[in-house]
Amino acid sequence: MERTEKNTIWKVLLGGLLLILCAVMVFTAGKTVAKAEASKEIVLNMSAGDPYKIIQEALNEARDNATDEMPYKIVIPAGTYDLNGQLKVYSNTWVSMNGVTLRNKYGKTMMRFGWPDDEFSAYNGYRNITFEGGTWDGLNKAAALFHFSHSENIVIKNATFKNVKSSHHVEFAACRDVLVENCRFYNYTGKTSSNNEALQMDVVHNKEHYSDGKYDDTPCQNVTVTGCTFQNVQRGVGTHTGVAGSYFSNIQITDNVFDNIHGYAIIGTNFINSKIDGNVITNAAAGIMFRSMIQSQDNFYAPNKGSFVIDRNSNSSITNNKITVTNRKYSATSYGISVYGEKRTKVKNGIPKGDFRIAKVTVSGNTVYLKDSGYGIWFQGTMNSKITNNNIVCATPKSGDGKGNGDGVRLV
Repeated sequence: MERTEKNTIWKVLLGGLLLILCAVMVFTAGKTVAKAEASKEIVLNMSAGDPYKIIQEALNEARDNATDEMPYKIVIPAGTYDLNGQLKVYSNTWVSMNGVTLRNKYGKTMMRFGWPDDEFSAYNGYRNITFEGGTWDGLNKAAALFHFSHSENIVIKNATFKNVKSSHHVEFAACRDVLVENCRFYNYTGKTSSNNEALQMDVVHNKEHYSDGKYDDTPCQNVTVTGCTFQNVQRGVGTHTGVAGSYFSNIQITDNVFDNIHGYAIIGTNFINSKIDGNVITNAAAGIMFRSMIQSQDNFYAPNKGSFVIDRNSNSSITNNKITVTNRKYSATSYGISVYGEKRTKVKNGIPKGDFRIAKVTVSGNTVYLKDSGYGIWFQGTMNSKITNNNIVCATPKSGDGKGNGDGVRLV
C-alpha cells in the first residue's frame, strides 16, 4: 500500500474519532446546561386577588408538575400580605420571599407540608423543599407558623418567624437532612412554663403528641441549626420528648445567639453523634440540657413496637459555648449545662424501665456565668464522660431564686 493511501486512511480514522469526541462533548455539555437550567420559576402577581389563593395555586401547580429533575421556584414579590387560609407545600418546591411579610389572619398553622399525609412513614413524605427569606408573622395567634413531618432534604434560610402565643414558631418531626440557617425567631406570649421551643425537633409517637403521618417513632436525623437568633422566646431550640430506643442522630446546633429566654436555651433529648458548639446564651433561666431520658410520663414513652434497644454511648460534645444564667424565677433548677441520665429498675407511671445512664459526652471550653443560684455544670447518671477546660463564674446574689446551691460543678 502506498504512503498516500495510508495517510488517507489515517486521516479518515482520526476525523471520525474527532467527530465522536465532539459529539460526546456536546452531549455532555448539553446535559450540564440542562441540569443548571432545569427549574421553572413562577413570579406571582399578588395584585390579582386573594394572597392566600394566589400562593396556594402556585404551590398546587408545583405539586402537580415539579419533579426531582425539574423543581419549581415560586417567587413572591416584596410586600405585606394577609393569609386567610393554611398554605400547603409539596415536594421539589422552592419558595423565595425576599422582602415579604406573610401575616396569620387565619388563626391556625400558617404552613404545613401537604395534606392529607396519613400514609407517610419514616422519611418517605415530602422532600426537596426550600424556604428562603421573608417574615412569617403569627400575630400572636395560638398556632405554630410551620408544621411538618416524615420529610427529607429541607432548607429554611434567611427567614424570620415572630409573634407566637403558647406554641412553637417552627415544629417538625421524623425529618432528616434539614438545614435551618441564618433565621430569626422572636417574640413569644403565653405561659412561660410550657414546653414551647421556638424551633422544635420531635418524634412521631401518637396523635395527641404529634398529629401527622404514621406513628412509627421515627426521630430526626442530620439536622443543622446554625447562625440563628432566638430572642424573647419561652425556649430556644431542641427536643423535649423522647421514645425509649429512638435516637436523634447527627444534630448540629452551632453558632447561634439566644437572648432573653424564659426557660432553657437548648435541649437535646436522645441525641447521639451530635454537637452543640459556639452558641452565645444570655439572660436565660438555664443554658443547655442534654439527656437520655425524661422523668415525666407526658414526655417519655415506651415505643409503639414494644421492645427497644438502649444506646448509652451518646458520642456527643458540648463545646465553646458562652452562657449567662440570669434570675428569671425559673420553676426548676437553673444551670449552665446539664447532662442527665438515669437507671430505672421498674416501670412507673408509664415510663419504661431500663439503664438510661448516658455515656461519652464531652463538655469542654465553655464559659458559664451564674447570676442566679444553680449549677455551672451538672452531671447526673453520667458515665465515661469528660469535663475539661471550662470557665465557671458563680456571681449569685442573695436574691437569687434558683433551687440549686450555686455549685460550679455538681456530680450526682
